[in-house]
Amino acid sequence: RIGRELVSHLAAIDTANTYSLFHSANYDDSDYTWLSGFPDNFRILRLPWGRKVLRSIGILGIGGRLCRPHLPDEIDVYCSLSSLLLPVEAKRRMGMIWDLHIFDHPIANPARDVIVGRLEVSSLVRRADTILTISQDSRRRILARWGLPPEMVSVVYGGVRPDILFQQDNE
Repeated sequence: RIGRELVSHLAAIDTANTYSLFHSANYDDSDYTWLSGFPDNFRILRLPWGRKVLRSIGILGIGGRLCRPHLPDEIDVYCSLSSLLLPVEAKRRMGMIWDLHIFDHPIANPARDVIVGRLEVSSLVRRADTILTISQDSRRRILARWGLPPEMVSVVYGGVRPDILFQQDNE
């Protein structure tokens, strides 16, 4: 839902810049019906690979040239709201780390998920210019774990809109 909210707000306030939203081949464009009706400066790009292949590309840092033909010629800001930050060339790259549970509580997850999750978050830290997270505590822990400069990690607090508070989220 955070992606839907962000895109809705951007569409309402900015018609001058171009936004390219892309998703994996795991989803059909019809899964994103909420994107219909946006201004012409929003483009939806469906990458030809599934999420597992994209995770491998992101973790290994390969495939920048592989992704290039499917992306706009120039990207000012690449922002991923998941811990998957693809090796995409952009003037600025931002990634989201929701929490560090994959590091703090590995026993709560299957071993494969722990390994892949840790690699994914660590590759995001190496590749991002800015890291977003959801609380001051998460920010403090991210800064400590990777020894990052404080200006590199910003907190984006979750919000509640009364009109969607009691809606069923099927995503």
